[in-house]
Amino acid sequence: MPHNPEGMFWFACTLVNAGQLAAALPYFGKVFAAQPVWCELVPRLAQAGLLPGEPTVLAAIVKA
Repeated sequence: MPHNPEGMFWFACTLVNAGQLAAALPYFGKVFAAQPVWCELVPRLAQAGLLPGEPTVLAAIVKA
């Protein structure tokens, strides 16, 4: 789903949870460029345990 920001977002989250942060960052970057509101979801997902809660990981995602 290369033209669907939501699909790319969840794919990027899956990559992060599989330990592939570097591979996920370009996808997050595309999503945030198309629809910046997705960036707000990142810390919420970490709080819910759906993304790693490490500050360095979250900072890298948000800066993508």
